[in-house]
Amino acid sequence: MSQLQDFDRGEELEIFLQMLGAERPERVLDICAGGGMGKSYLLRRMRQECGEQDVPCALAEFERQYDLASDEFYTRFECGELGEATDFVEWSATYEMIQNLEDRLAVLSREGS
Repeated sequence: MSQLQDFDRGEELEIFLQMLGAERPERVLDICAGGGMGKSYLLRRMRQECGEQDVPCALAEFERQYDLASDEFYTRFECGELGEATDFVEWSATYEMIQNLEDRLAVLSREGS
């Protein structure tokens, strides 16, 4: 059985693929679960799909290069564990921008309901 099936991430991957193909109107896919639930594997698969379809991934290159999920990176960076390398400052700023956009989208979604 694949890791996606083990952790029931196949549905999220399918939604993501539909979003890439403009078959769905959503532009943000929230992926959450506890540790060890297949999120990193799912994100690698999503990054692979983006690469195959020439879709840019803002955080994916940092995650691939440093083999670290962005949320974990950000927590460690904010605690001062990783230093102030240029890549880390850029990664942190990009992560914050995406988080701010997701927060704004959530507010707009609630207001529109």
